[in-house]
Amino acid sequence: MTTATSAESWCATWSRDNDESPAGTAVAADRFVLVELPLPWPAEIDQHDLLSGIAPVPGTRIQAITGAQACGYEHTVICYWRNDDGWFSTYSRCERRVARPRLAEVIGQMLRGEGLAAETDDRIERDLLLCTHGTRDRCCAKLGGALFKDLTEHLPSGTRLWRTSHTGGHRFAPTGLSFPDGLMWAGLDLEVALGVLDRSLPIERAARHLRGCAGLGGALQQAAEAAVFARSGWSWTEHQRRATVVDDDGALATVDVSFRGDGGESVVRAAVERGRTLPVAVCGAPISAAKKTTTELRVVELNDLR
Repeated sequence: MTTATSAESWCATWSRDNDESPAGTAVAADRFVLVELPLPWPAEIDQHDLLSGIAPVPGTRIQAITGAQACGYEHTVICYWRNDDGWFSTYSRCERRVARPRLAEVIGQMLRGEGLAAETDDRIERDLLLCTHGTRDRCCAKLGGALFKDLTEHLPSGTRLWRTSHTGGHRFAPTGLSFPDGLMWAGLDLEVALGVLDRSLPIERAARHLRGCAGLGGALQQAAEAAVFARSGWSWTEHQRRATVVDDDGALATVDVSFRGDGGESVVRAAVERGRTLPVAVCGAPISAAKKTTTELRVVELNDLR
């Protein structure tokens, strides 16, 4: 493992050079509210002037977004939410254009799950969010911003591209979050981003970039489900699925990944091992200045139970 880093180092470079696995590092939320907000964004997005006074709701997350054009007096507000039956396949979407005086009111309603009605627009197949939140981390600004520019020139039909606020894991920049599948991605470049959008990227490569599914719970569940995804291929994302931690002794966890297919419900049991503990690099500082650490998750065994 590399132990030395210059004072001008980048956290994403250090993570890549040390082959850090992104498995299990996705955020998790039952509802995402995407709010078109003008730049610049503060380091903590909830401190944005237009979000002041909005009460947090457990299980939800606000993501600031902005497109290629500057945000004006009206704001696009999109809610993606999962059903509450314990199974996940995709998030449902509700979208509105909201005048600024009503923005806080509508955001609050969506966070509480009020008045949501699933919408279908054949022109919009997916939304891809790229973190470019430079006031949080310069890797996101530089690497995410460059990829945003490249993708605007190669964007597939039916895909909307947004800059977004912090999604965690800036050491994996450029990072992406796609909807409605809720998949989070690490270390994107143009080839990988286009390959995950149209499902053409070989599954073994896709799995190396997958942080996890935001609709599948915490880190252990995400890591286990990602391993089943790697074994099953892209068709896996079409299943209804859920993941449950059965046992965890602090070093090794047992996670059951269930899915519904043509033959009924099936279960794959994953053994998830806690591996290396690594420092979380801070951009522009030597690795010795890191104040936080992270522990990698590695699936060491998969067994079909039924």
